[in-house]
This record gives sequence, C-alpha cells and structure tokens, in this order.
Amino acid sequence: MNYKNARRTYLSPVLGVALLASLEQAGASVLEEVIVTATKREQNLQDVGIAVTAFKGNQLREMGLFDTESLDDMTPGLIVTDTGTPENTIFTLRGVAQLDFADHHEGPIALYVDDVYVSSIAAVGTQMYDIDRVEVLKGPQGTLFGRNATGGLIHLLSTRPTDTFEGYLEASYAENNDIRIESAASIPLSENLNARVSLLKQSNDGWIDSGTSADLGESDNLSGRLQMLWEPNEDVALLLQGTGSSDDFTHTPSYKISSAIQEFPGFGQGDSLIRFADSAEEYDIFCQQVVGTGMPVPPNSTDCFGTVESNDSRERAGVDEVGYLDRDTYSFTANLDVALGDFDVKSITNWQKMTKSYLEDSDGTPNPLMLFGKEAETEQWSQELRVSRELDNFRWLTGLYFLHIETDAEAPTTFNFPGFSLDNKLNLETDSWALFFQGEYDISENLTFIGGLRWTEDEKDYVFDTSCDSSPLVEFGLDADCVILLDSLGFPGNSVQENGFSDDRSEGDYAFKVGLDWHPNDDWLVYGSVTRGNKAGSFNGGAVALYTAPETEFDSEVLTSYEGGFKATFAGGRARLNASVFYYDYEDFQNFSAVAASLKVFNVDSTVTGAELELSANPWDGWDMLLGISVLDAEAEDVTYPDGSIKDAPMPNAPDLSVNGLVRYEWEAFRGMLAAQLDFNYVDERSFNAIPHPALIGDSYFVTNARLSFTTADEKWKASLWVQNLSDEEYIPTAYDFSTFFGTVTQTANKPRWVGATVAYTW
Repeated sequence: MNYKNARRTYLSPVLGVALLASLEQAGASVLEEVIVTATKREQNLQDVGIAVTAFKGNQLREMGLFDTESLDDMTPGLIVTDTGTPENTIFTLRGVAQLDFADHHEGPIALYVDDVYVSSIAAVGTQMYDIDRVEVLKGPQGTLFGRNATGGLIHLLSTRPTDTFEGYLEASYAENNDIRIESAASIPLSENLNARVSLLKQSNDGWIDSGTSADLGESDNLSGRLQMLWEPNEDVALLLQGTGSSDDFTHTPSYKISSAIQEFPGFGQGDSLIRFADSAEEYDIFCQQVVGTGMPVPPNSTDCFGTVESNDSRERAGVDEVGYLDRDTYSFTANLDVALGDFDVKSITNWQKMTKSYLEDSDGTPNPLMLFGKEAETEQWSQELRVSRELDNFRWLTGLYFLHIETDAEAPTTFNFPGFSLDNKLNLETDSWALFFQGEYDISENLTFIGGLRWTEDEKDYVFDTSCDSSPLVEFGLDADCVILLDSLGFPGNSVQENGFSDDRSEGDYAFKVGLDWHPNDDWLVYGSVTRGNKAGSFNGGAVALYTAPETEFDSEVLTSYEGGFKATFAGGRARLNASVFYYDYEDFQNFSAVAASLKVFNVDSTVTGAELELSANPWDGWDMLLGISVLDAEAEDVTYPDGSIKDAPMPNAPDLSVNGLVRYEWEAFRGMLAAQLDFNYVDERSFNAIPHPALIGDSYFVTNARLSFTTADEKWKASLWVQNLSDEEYIPTAYDFSTFFGTVTQTANKPRWVGATVAYTW
C-alpha cells in the first residue's frame, strides 16, 4: 500500500532539492494517482488549482486518524479543538475560525459528510469509519458547494455500495481498556440494487486520574450507516443513506487548573492582562483583594481556595462532579443523479438532528465552586439541486441551495462562589438560500480560466431568555437581589443577562472566484486566483451575557483571498512538490473573547499571510516519505484590550509554524510484507483567546507516533502494533480564564502515550 498520497506535505526548497537529487538515481516505483472531487468532478489532485489535503480511508487507519479532531495531526494549517469531549468542536484553518462554544453558532470552516453540510458545532466532532477518503479544501468555498464557507471545508466521503460482496472487520485493543471494532459489508441485493452496512463500536475507561474511583475521559460510542444504491440504468443512480450515532461520556475529562491573576488599575501593572503570579505573596494578595476569599492562601495553592494541583496535566486534585455527555445524531439523505442528454442533474435532500445533554465541573477543583451544563437540540433540513455540463473546451456547474436550521439550547450555570445561578435559554431559526455558478473555459490547450459567482440570502430569528437565582445567598441571610448582585460583579445595569434579548436579521451577499490554471507540460500546474467568501452575522448568547443589547448582534464577515502556487511531479513520477502562497484580506472577522464571565463574538478586520509546501516521494524501493510545513502571520487589527488600549493581536489558534511528516519502510518477510512507520506533528505556540493574555498562550509541542504492521501475501489479513504519542508529550490544547472567580485558568489535556494492537480481515 502507498502512503505518499495520505495528505498534503510541505518541505523547504533546500530539503526538496536534496531529496529530488537522490530520486534521480533511485529505482523506486512511481507515486499512485490521487483522485479528488474538490471541483465536483473527479480529477487528479495535481490538476486541481486549489490547495487540497487528501486522505484515503486506509491511510487514515494507518495513521490512527479515527475522528475529525485528529485530522490536524497530519494537516498543516489546521487546528482542531474541543473541551475534552466532542460536545463542541472548533476547526481553525489558516487562522480562520470562530471559537465561541455556544450551540447555535456555525463555523467558518464547514464540515460536509457525503455532500451534506453539518451545521451544528456539537455534531462536527464525529467518528470516521468506513471512509473512502477525506478532502480538506483551503480558502473560501461557495461557488461549488451548497453552504458557503469563509475559510475552507472538510469533506468526509463514505465508501459506497458495490455490486460485489466485499467488506472487512477490524478490531483494536489498547491501554485503558480502549476497544474499537469497525466493520462494513457491501451486499448485492439484485442486478440494480446494492446495499452497504457500516458499524462502529468504540469505548475506553478513561485516562485522567481524578482523585476519585473513576478515571475521567471515559467514552462509549456506537455508530452505524446503511446505504442503498439503486441504478436502474446507466443514466440514473439513487443513493439512500441513513446514519445514526450515540455518544455516552459518563466521566468528562474536566479541567486541569493553573493559578493565574488578572491585573486591574491599582493592582499589578493595571493593564488587565491575565498572567501567572510572580510570587506566592502576590497570588495571596490577589486572592484576598480581588477574588475575595478573605483568608490567607497557602503558598503551594493552585487556586484561591487552597487546592494543590499536580504538575501532571493528566492528574486532578479531585473533582466534585465527574460530569457527562449524552449525544445522539441522526441523518437521512436522498442523493439522486440523472443524466439528461448532455446535462448531469444532481438532487441532494437531507434531514438531520442532534440532541445533547452535557455537564462539567468547570472550576476543575475538588471544591463545589461552579457547574456548567448544556441542553441542546438542533434540527436541519436542506435541499440542493445542481446541473452541470462538459463541452470540449468549457465545463460549468450551477446550483440552487436551501437550508433551514432550528436550534433550541439551554446553558444552566451554578456559581457556588459567590453564590448564584444563571439559566439562559435561546432559540435561533435560520433560513438560507443561495444560487451559485462556476465555469472553466480552456483559453488554449494549456491555459484555463475559472470563474464563479454566488449569491446568498440569510434570515435569522432569535430569542434569548435569561434568569438569575440568588437563593443560595438568601439562605445565609444576605441581601441577594440578583440585579444588585450582578451589578456588584461588574455587569452593566442594562446587560442582556438582566433583561434578555430578541431580534431578527436579514442580509444578502455575494461570493466569487476568478482564477487561471496553466499547464506548461504534463508534470506542472501553475495557478493563481482571487476568491471572495462570506459568512452571515448572528447573535451572541450562552452561559453568561455580560454584554449590552447592541453588543449582542455581530456583523457578517468577508474574506478576500489572493492565492498562487504550483503543483509539480518530478523524478519520473516518484515525487510531487506542491507549493502555495496566500494573502487574506479579512473584513469584520468574527473574533471571540472568553475572559471571566465575558463571552462574546465581535468583529475586527484581520489579515493573514502564509505559505505552504508539500512533498510526497518514493525515494527508494520500499520507502515512502511525507513532510509538510505551514507558515502563518495572522493578525487581528485594532483589538480593544481590557484596559481600553487598542492594538493588533494574533488571531487565535494560528501558530506561526506547523510541521508534520511521515517515514515508512516496507519489505518482504515471513511470506508477507512487514512495514515500519514513524510520523510526527509539530505545532508552534499560539493564543487561545482574541487577546493574547500571557496565561492563555499554548506552548509549542512535538508529538510522534509509531507503527509496525504485517500483511499476508493475499492481503486479506493485517496485524499492527502501534504507539500514539511515543514520547508521552504533554501540552495544553486549549484554556479558559477564571482568574477573577477562582484565581485560575482551566486547561484541557492531551492524551498520554497510548499503546495498542489492531487485527483486520478483508474479504
């Protein structure tokens, strides 16, 4: 099996020249062609004039990429974050993201599953099983896809039914009683009707020591997919697909805490930055004066209440509530393809639903300080109709798209210190329709012009109801009127938290693409494009609404991308070198800040400058190599800091440098094939917040994985031993501020070293 097509890779010119020189004298085989459908028709990846990362299904398994969260391990420019469970998942691609975790938001990086857009951020964190391939498209999308996306999209494509009986069974067992069983079978039912059944069962006992009898992180997933493909003749194909997934996290990972202070006028330097204390004495003063504990804090405390936390990110001093996540997702799709003479017509009808119940110990301590929960239900249906035609020198596609989304969400939050609870509920209904077109015209045999245009209309109706309960303080004989209490905590008197909010908005906007593809010869593609993407505005809402009514609504964002690059095949087909440079002019970027009780999306202009290179090669017989580099300079302009100053800030989750690679060697042994593989991923430091507070900066990390596998000569049996995070690297994927509540920042943790074995049989 070839792994050189597993993903985009990036290499410096010096290393590239050195490796290509060795290839000229090597006797390795040529690289396998990579077929993608990024332009809604099958093409060789090297002929597509946009940046695309492509994974095949068997390559995903070999690299241990089993869910959408893990895709950033081998995709430069992509960062995927969550809160330790898939209750919400955020994709950041080339610095483009929207980090608010409220359930009614849509992300600017879209997830598609089998041509269907998934709107809910609570549903995009999903298991990947029986996958034919994954395509990651970088840059604005809209002139070919149903739902417009500002910064790119991730497309999961399932293996379709075949007209022969075939399938596989794969079972893995690893540390922490981690069990994963995946199976699929295609079943011919008649001459024109074929079915495919795909199943996944995954569970583990948790991997974070909570200081209690239960380890945190325990998960249990059951997923299934049924497809029926009817092809009465060569002009008609109807694919019916039903999917379902159930997640049961009985002990959520919770958070590690680190002591932190926030500077205010009269305390510290007065610039309101959140940072780690310089000394135990300074931390003690902060806890007594700002947090208001009223008692001295022991010198070794991690929070203002005397908790002593381990230095190990996977150990907790203790939790008072282990939490849970119950999530169910369902989807049904009817995909119809009809050839009408010279025209190809496609209709995609989809209905999907996600329900979620979630509870976490947000303060991350053994003290009953704060509990945060979510109840959410998102239902959507969409209809897409596309017509395309291919002529000798002109290919075009046009489409209509309609999307309806309704989200009901509730975020109950209890603050046992200082002593009140909030229960915010929201309803958001979105109706969106769009008309899009893209064409490719061959100016000459080697030069092609690409042009596309889209118009989108979005209508949103929003209701946000709030409530406050201060009865815990009343029980202690304290005057606990909620309005007075919120005012004393710094909430403005006209905050949405005190008054609620309702509104609607309607807007229309355009997207476009113009580009040129030039093939100087069969081995080279040089391309350039200007692309405009947009994402509609919406409304803030979630656990705490500190902002005023005018701040509840945020505007649409517009990204204009200027990109150029080349794709080249060298050394007689044994190496590919792809490169791109880009500049994003980002108007009204929907940024997000989460500091203490202030959770708010706001608009700022931004710019992103970047470069990516990729190399995949068979340098010698039996060897496969991948190496990738992504370089970013992503800045949000004129951000208002807490002290009132205005200055530029790095865009969140946008590391200056990320590098990944893979080396694999395969040789004959034991009447079969042995293979040894090592891959790695390096990510530079990055900010977790719109404002780069020193305590909310993630350190760089370097993670390696290893695998040894054996495949029988008939390729029916395969066994593997593997280790994920070989060096047991510790890093913080994301963090949140609670400095003024508890004197802490709470941090999620990455998984430790994970050793396992896999056996697979294919028939």
